[in-house]
Amino acid sequence: RGTVLKFGGIFGNDPSVVTARGRKINLHDGQQAIWVDTADMKKARTDCDFVWLPDGRVCAVGGSTSPERPQLKGTAVLEPEYYNPEQNVWTLIPFGMTKTRMYHSTAQLLPDGSVLTAGGDYLEVGDPELKPEFNGQIFYPDYLMIDSLRPVITSTKPAQVMQYNNMLTIDTNPNDIVAKVTLLGLGSTTHSYDMNQRFIRMTINQQSPGEIIVYTPKNPGIAPPGYYMLFVIGPDGIPSMAKYMKIG
Repeated sequence: RGTVLKFGGIFGNDPSVVTARGRKINLHDGQQAIWVDTADMKKARTDCDFVWLPDGRVCAVGGSTSPERPQLKGTAVLEPEYYNPEQNVWTLIPFGMTKTRMYHSTAQLLPDGSVLTAGGDYLEVGDPELKPEFNGQIFYPDYLMIDSLRPVITSTKPAQVMQYNNMLTIDTNPNDIVAKVTLLGLGSTTHSYDMNQRFIRMTINQQSPGEIIVYTPKNPGIAPPGYYMLFVIGPDGIPSMAKYMKIG
């Protein structure tokens, strides 16, 4: 709660070095709030995108090993990787993208739990003309590869607008087993920064077959007013399709 994560980029003491370093700060620590190290990424990268996933992991997409812009095509980092904040562990995904996603690229979480990555530009060796990527690709995280049924949000009460410091009732299929409920801010990425992205694990108050009652965020400091994606997550990590909800 209240934790900001920061990964990669150009090393502060040497602008010629791209780093895999990770850091975090908990803004709820008041005057004691300081940046502390996390585990390093498996790949050093800059001008990449980081996307919160419904299960609470972070997915690193794209980037380059070059601090110079525009970047040469051969410096692209093609392999995504996951960060698990609870275990402080990075996992490299062995299959890479077929397109470069470097400076001016974007990545967004989609309602089905997949990640859209698109855009970017690069240079070829010996060619001064900038090559834009007028295309997109969709990455399917490992939880979408599990041979199991998704849990389903059939309805919510209230239907679309949540109030702060209140209750939200989520109706599911009676046979669904729900391990956690998460709320994710809609992405708004530019130049590798997404200031609207936010992950909130909602506290379950009551749970019975087909119904879950959760506490809504207490105040705008936790969830600024706006639209979010609501997910229920099964015990095997598979997310439901998102339901769009507004708060505030």
